[in-house]
Amino acid sequence: MANELAAKFYLDWGKEKVAQAYMQEAYYCYARWGAKAKTDDLEKHYPELLQPILQSLQQQKTLFNVVNQIRESLNLDAIFRAVTQNIRSILNVSRVGIYQFHLGVNYEYGEFIAEDVLPQFPSGLAVKTVRDSHSSKAHHQPLSLQLMQNIPIGMFDRRVQ
Repeated sequence: MANELAAKFYLDWGKEKVAQAYMQEAYYCYARWGAKAKTDDLEKHYPELLQPILQSLQQQKTLFNVVNQIRESLNLDAIFRAVTQNIRSILNVSRVGIYQFHLGVNYEYGEFIAEDVLPQFPSGLAVKTVRDSHSSKAHHQPLSLQLMQNIPIGMFDRRVQ
């Protein structure tokens, strides 16, 4: 309770950063004590001070949902669909895709095997083979994660015959 009162005191003085630290500590203490009504009240009245905690909680819930969806299905397409949808939601981006490199061509070519994309963007799934020109071959491994920003639309026009 002392942390909450200190947070309110500093908030009244216009010291939002200090107030945020105290309010977050108060939230953690109430959560450890199992005071759900109190944490709900803080979330309702001080969401801006608790924003990092609330964002982390949302990400944990989303990850929990992904894990449950994976456990419920043995269908790889359903798992990939769930993963891409949830990751796109967590990251708040326009597209998340799972790209499979073709081993026989030294990882130079591959295709998107799963994707979640906003409706106003073209799907990468329609392009069956894409040359990877965004990174060197040395970085490709059978299982790797790569973040690419600002992918040019032309990338989805490169087809290999």
